[in-house]
Amino acid sequence: MYTAYFIYLLEVSVCMMILYGFYHMVLKNENFFQTNRLYLLSSIGLSFVIPGVHYTIIKETVTTATGVPEISIATESTNTLDFSTILLLLYCVGVGLACLKFLFHLTSIFKMIRQAEVKEHKGFKIAHIDSKLPVFSFLNYIFWSKELNYEDHESEQIIKHEQVHINQRHSLDLMFLELVSILLWFNPILYLYKRSLKNIHEFIADQDLFEKQNYQYRYLDLLVKESKKQHELKLPVVHTFNNHQLKKRLIMIKNNDKRSNKLKVCWSLPFLAALVFFFSFETVVVAQGKTNTDDVYKQTDPMPVDTIYTYDPKTKKETVRYVTRPVAPVAPVAPVAPVAPVAPLTFEPGRIDTIITFDPKTLKESIKIIKYD
Repeated sequence: MYTAYFIYLLEVSVCMMILYGFYHMVLKNENFFQTNRLYLLSSIGLSFVIPGVHYTIIKETVTTATGVPEISIATESTNTLDFSTILLLLYCVGVGLACLKFLFHLTSIFKMIRQAEVKEHKGFKIAHIDSKLPVFSFLNYIFWSKELNYEDHESEQIIKHEQVHINQRHSLDLMFLELVSILLWFNPILYLYKRSLKNIHEFIADQDLFEKQNYQYRYLDLLVKESKKQHELKLPVVHTFNNHQLKKRLIMIKNNDKRSNKLKVCWSLPFLAALVFFFSFETVVVAQGKTNTDDVYKQTDPMPVDTIYTYDPKTKKETVRYVTRPVAPVAPVAPVAPVAPVAPLTFEPGRIDTIITFDPKTLKESIKIIKYD
């Protein structure tokens, strides 16, 4: 049971690796950010679905039975600790530690909310905190340190930026990835997913301010100014305006005018088809028995059975093998020589024969006496 679950998690990890590899090679530098966001999230969901759905293809084949097969039964020692049990314990420890880390981050954020001075502002909330931290957002909150000093136009741009994260529900994306990371804490590809998804969130917010809000060069100056600051917040479920991916963000802003072909996403369909073929389809070979008339065994005689016990000192397992030995095939029967014709019977005079006949319909028996003259 445990082995099947671990194999499933391994198949999920392989699917994630292949789908993320396609994003990294084909979609990473494209400027359709919402499409890339949807691709990353859906690829994680598909990675769980594809190995979990199975289609069975039954293939029939004809086999010829020439003897009785060997039967092998393995018995495991109950005193030794199974490898799958050890693997399960290690996995549960990792899941437990990942859960504690996730709960610790959430507790830290809600603790700041309780201690902060919260004010309503145009459909969201601004939490003024005492800690010297960069501006960041989580769910419907923008956290603003009281020690930060910005000019009015800079404060407006930062709030607009974080408001995009709130309106787009970017925090839910990061929380979803954290929950997946709890189950697959051993999979390093998830860290690449987190980094890429966070970058896409920043590209979406930058694109909104640079195009729709029409801040242009003032916003670029603000990004350069913030990149020089050293303070950084290490919370995986929040978005900080002080993001150190400045060079990448400036390149993507410059590429906003470039028209990308969204049909590139369709190039991932062959990869999806290959994953479905390898992980979802299973071929089962059904053997149809066919008796070989050349080997005819004498079924009336009992078939000898040998029991072989084998002990492996390395694995500490005992194997019991029941081996059936078929009897030797019966030699073909020689053809019977033709019978010579019987000469007609002759009867001596005065001979008497008695014929007894039973009728099954009337259940009666008749006796007939014949006398030969």
